[in-house]
Amino acid sequence: MIQKEIQLYEQQIEKFSRRLIKMIYESEIQLSAEYMTYERHTTFQNRLHDRYQSINVDEKWGSDWDRAWFHVTGEIPKEWKGAFVVARLHLGGEGCIFNQAGEPVQAISCHTIWGEEFRRERFVITQKATGGEKIDLWIDMTAAELFGLHLENDPVPTDVKRYGHHDAVIKDLTLAIFREEIWQLYLDISLLYDLMRALPQKSVRRAKIRTILGKVANSFDGSDANASAMRKELNKVLENPANASALTAVAVGHAHIDTAWLWPLSETIKKCARTFSTQIALIKKYPGYIFGASQPQQYQFMKEHYPSLYGAIQQSVADETWELQGGMWVEADCNLISGESMVRQFLYGINFFKDEFGVRVKNLWLPDVFGYSAAMPQILQKCGIPAMVTQKISWNQINKFPYHSFVWRGIDGSEIVVHFPPEDTYNSELKPSSLRHAESNFNEKGILDEFLVLFGVGDGGGGPTEEIIESGLRQQNLEGSPKIVFDKAQNMLDRLVQQKEKLPRWVGELYLELHRGTLTTHACNKKLNRFMELKLRELEILYATSALPDYPSDAFEAMWKKLLMNQFHDIIPGSSINLVYRDSDKDYGELKRKADELHKMLIQKIIPSKKDTLCLVNTLSFAYTRPVELPAEWREYEVLDDTGKVVDVQSNENAVYMMENIPALCAKSFFRGNPVQPKLAHASPIDTDSTLILENDLIRYELNNDGTIQRAFDKTCGREIFTADQFGNVLKLYEDRPNNWDAWDIDVFYEAQYREQAKLTSRRQTSKGPHIDAVEMNFTIGQSTLKQSVCLAKNSKRLEFKTHVDWQERHKMLRVGFHVNIRSEFSSYEIQYGAIKRPTHRNTSWERAKFEVAGHRFIDLSDNQYGVALLNDCKYGHKVLDNFMEINLLRSPTNPDPDADRGMHEFTYAILPHDKPLHQSEVLSEASQLNQGIAILPGVDAGKLTFPCKLDSEAVVMDVLKKAEKSDALIIRLYEPNGMHVGVNLLLTDLNKKLYETNLVEEDEKNLPVHQGKVSLKFSPFEIKTLKLNCSS
Repeated sequence: MIQKEIQLYEQQIEKFSRRLIKMIYESEIQLSAEYMTYERHTTFQNRLHDRYQSINVDEKWGSDWDRAWFHVTGEIPKEWKGAFVVARLHLGGEGCIFNQAGEPVQAISCHTIWGEEFRRERFVITQKATGGEKIDLWIDMTAAELFGLHLENDPVPTDVKRYGHHDAVIKDLTLAIFREEIWQLYLDISLLYDLMRALPQKSVRRAKIRTILGKVANSFDGSDANASAMRKELNKVLENPANASALTAVAVGHAHIDTAWLWPLSETIKKCARTFSTQIALIKKYPGYIFGASQPQQYQFMKEHYPSLYGAIQQSVADETWELQGGMWVEADCNLISGESMVRQFLYGINFFKDEFGVRVKNLWLPDVFGYSAAMPQILQKCGIPAMVTQKISWNQINKFPYHSFVWRGIDGSEIVVHFPPEDTYNSELKPSSLRHAESNFNEKGILDEFLVLFGVGDGGGGPTEEIIESGLRQQNLEGSPKIVFDKAQNMLDRLVQQKEKLPRWVGELYLELHRGTLTTHACNKKLNRFMELKLRELEILYATSALPDYPSDAFEAMWKKLLMNQFHDIIPGSSINLVYRDSDKDYGELKRKADELHKMLIQKIIPSKKDTLCLVNTLSFAYTRPVELPAEWREYEVLDDTGKVVDVQSNENAVYMMENIPALCAKSFFRGNPVQPKLAHASPIDTDSTLILENDLIRYELNNDGTIQRAFDKTCGREIFTADQFGNVLKLYEDRPNNWDAWDIDVFYEAQYREQAKLTSRRQTSKGPHIDAVEMNFTIGQSTLKQSVCLAKNSKRLEFKTHVDWQERHKMLRVGFHVNIRSEFSSYEIQYGAIKRPTHRNTSWERAKFEVAGHRFIDLSDNQYGVALLNDCKYGHKVLDNFMEINLLRSPTNPDPDADRGMHEFTYAILPHDKPLHQSEVLSEASQLNQGIAILPGVDAGKLTFPCKLDSEAVVMDVLKKAEKSDALIIRLYEPNGMHVGVNLLLTDLNKKLYETNLVEEDEKNLPVHQGKVSLKFSPFEIKTLKLNCSS
C-alpha cells in the first residue's frame, strides 16, 4: 500500500474506536435527584439538617465553590435482570459518593484533563442485577471542576467574575446497562491504535497491528458475543512478548494532590477523600495494583474528617497495596523556606508515617517543585533519606538536563541518588506512545534496566482511572512497549541506590529554568512565613532557657505544622488563587496570636515579676549591636544597665532607642530609673535639590536629589563603593508580562521593558542623635507611592531602607539596584544552612538562564579583599550581572489571583560594604540581626534565663535550641556557614549533662565525650550537626 492508503485505513480504525465509546452504555433511564446546599462543612451524619429540593437534568444548582448534598434515587427495571448496571452521574462539579454507613466510596468529576471519555462519572450499582433493586445514593458535591473555576487570563479589576466562575449544571443523571465486553474491546483497540501510531511507519509490528485492527473494524457487528470474538482476534498481537532489550517501567498509581492551588484548602480535604476512596476501591478490584501518595498533612486531614477512610488506608498500607511516599509534611517549596523549616518538614513527616503506619519513609517525593536548593543533599542524607524523585526540571525553558538517574552532590559534599521519571510527567496515562518516549528518552538506558512511571490524574487529584490501569495490565509484556510492573517506587529506588557507583554526578543546585517569578509573587505571604520561622525559633529558645517544667511541645508542634502546610509549593510561591491567600492570611494571624500568647505565658511563669525591669535576650550566635527599640512606657525615664549605669538613649517621633552590645546567646537586664524629659531627635524638611549626607566614623553616604545614593565612601580603607556615574538605591519599574504562567514566570525580556524610575516628591530628616541618623523620602512610581526611612547607625557601615509601598500596579515589577565598584566572576547567595556561588556573567546558555535566582537573607559580591552585600528581611529574588546587584521587590500578575500583591507592603533592605572577603566579614552577623531582633521580656530578671550551652567561637552558628520530640532532652542544631573546616568548643552550663550526636530527625544517637563541661567539635564546610543534651546522669 502507498502512504495515502495507509492513512485511509488508520483513520478508519480511529473512527471505529470513537464509535465504540458510544456503544458502552445502553437502555438508559432517568434517576431522580434532590439536593440541599450548605455553607459550613456538613458531614454525612448532618446531611439531613435542612430541606431538600428536587432538580432535573440541565438545571443549575449552584456556582463558584457552592456545596451541596445530593440524594439520588431510582429503581433497576426488572427486565434488567442479570445485567451489569451503573449510574452515570455528571452533576456539574466534583463529588464524592457515600455508602449507607456514611463512608466515602468513590469520586465523580465533571471534567478531567484527559478528555470526555475519561471523565469520572460511572458508579457501579451491581455487576449482576436481580431486578427491582432500589437506588439510594448520597453525594457530597462542590460547584467546581477538577482544576477549580474557569479563570480569565487577565481580568479587568471591575469584572465581577475576576476570581473565576463555574456554573454547576446537571448534565447526566441516568441508570444504564454497562456493556463490559464492548468497553474491554474499546480499551484493546485504543491501546493498539496508540502503539501502532508510535511505531516506525514501515515497521513489521505496525503493519501487523494495522491489519488486525482493520479486520476487527470490518467484522464487528455490535453484539457482546462478537465483541468477545474480536478480542480473541486482538490477542494475536496483544500476546506478542516484549523485546528482549525492552526496559522495565516500574509503575505506581499517583494523584499528586496539590494541598492548595486553584482551589482552597477546604476543597483539598474533599479532593483527598474523593481520590483516596476511589483508589481504595481500585486496589480491591485490581490485585497487584499499587497506589502511592505523599504529604502526611493530607493523611492527617483524612484522620480528622474521614476516619473510616483513614482506617481503610492504614489497612491497605499494611497489605502493601498502598505506598507512603516522601518524607516531607507537605510537598514544600525548596527555594524559599529556611533550613530549619526544611528539617521540620522531614521531622514531622517522617514521624507521622512512623507513628501512624509503622513505616519509615526513605525517599523525598517532589514531582512538581520549582527548583531544588544545593543544601538539600545534606539535609536529606542526615534525615535518613537516600533518594529523591522529581520530574520538574524537564520543564526547563532553555537547557535540557542531561540525566534522569544520577548522584546529586550538595554544597557540603553530601550525596543522594535522584531519579527523574523519563516520561517527563507525573500524570501518565500509560499509553504505549508515551512509554516508548520514556524508554528512548531515558538517558541512562545503557547502564540501567528500569525507570519509574507515575500514572494517574494529578494536581487536582483523582489518581488512576480503571482505563489507565487496564492499559498498564495490557503492557506487562507487550511487543513494542516497555514492560510495565506495578510496584512501589521505593523498591525501584532501593535498587537504584545499590547501583550508585554507575551513575553520573551533578554538583550544585537543581535550578529550574522557569517559574522564577515565584521568588517574588505574593510578597506579603513570604514575609509572614519568614516572620513566623524566626518567631518560632525565638520562642523555642526562650522556653528552653527558662527551664520551665511545662514546655509547650504540643503548641509548638501545632504551630509548626500550620506553618509547614503554608510552605506548600503553590502557596508560598504565590501561584494560587485569591481564596488560598485569604485562608493563609488567617493562618498566619492565628500563628501570630498564638506566638503572642506563648510569649506572654512565658513572662507570667517566670517569677517574681519586676515592673521596672526589662530583660533583653539575644538568641543569635553573634553579638547584637543594632539599636534596640524600647517599650513606649520607658520613653520618659532613665534606662540603667545591670551595674546601675545610665544608658544613653535616643528618642524620635515614634520610638526610643538604646544601643548596647548584647553578647551572643545571652540575656541582660535593664532597669527603669528616674523620670526624665525625652529629647526628641531633630526632624525637619530638606530641600529636594540638595545633596544629603548620612555619615559616621566608618562610612559616608551622599544621597542625590532623586533619592538615589550618588556616592558611598568607606573611610576605614579609603574606598569608593560605587563606580563613577553609577548609583545605588535605584528604584525601577518594569513591564512584567511573561509569555506563560503569569504568577509563576519572569521572562528575561523584561530587562528591555524598563518603564520609569521612582520620582522623589519630598524628604525630611527624622532622626539625628547618638545612635542613629535617619531620613524619610517619599516617591511616586507608576500608579503607586513609596516611602523610605533611610537609616545609618553610628557603629555600622550598613545603610538600611525601611520601605512602605502602596502598590497599585498590574503587570509591573519593582526592582532596586546598586552599581558597585567590585569585579568578580562569582557572587554569593545565602541558602538554607550555607551559601552558594553563582556566575556574574552570561557566557553560556546555562548561565544566561539564571537571570533571576534565589537568595535568603543576603547576597554578596566580593573580590579578594573587599565586598558589598545586600541584606533583606523578606525578599528572595535577586540578580547580579557584572557589578550590578539587584533585588526584585514586588510583582503584580493577574492570574491565577487578579489581586496578587496589590495593597500595602512593608519591607527592609540594606547595603553593607565590608573590607574583608565574605567568609571573614560581618555580613552573616548583620543579616541575622536585621532579621532576628532582640527578644524583650518585660518584668523578667535575666538571671531567670540560663542558656544550657554556648559556643566559644562565631565560626559556627547555633540555629536551634528546643526540646526533643520524644524525650525531655534538649536538641541543639549547629552549622558551619562559611564553607570552611573549623573546630569549636561547646560549653555546657551543667557539667553533669550527657551529650549525643543524632541525625536531623533525632535518631541514631552517638555518644560525645564531655570534658569538664566542654565538648570539642570539628565541622567540615557547611556541615550541620544535631546534638541531644540529656538530663543529668
